[in-house]
Amino acid sequence: MNDDLSGVIKANEWCNRYGMDTISCGATIAFAMEAFEKGLITKKDTGGIDLTWGNVVGRLNYSTR
Repeated sequence: MNDDLSGVIKANEWCNRYGMDTISCGATIAFAMEAFEKGLITKKDTGGIDLTWGNVVGRLNYSTR
């Protein structure tokens, strides 16, 4: 569950701006965050972005790559 409403609003705004489907984008980022936390991917794989669960800045940065 994400309690950061401002982060959700910003992510939705960015998805709309870049023409991305919000559900697909969210599911893809959630998968990447899970893989990051399990050690399947690292910061090297994400271009230096920390995809720890709850990291709104990381999530927003990753969605624009």
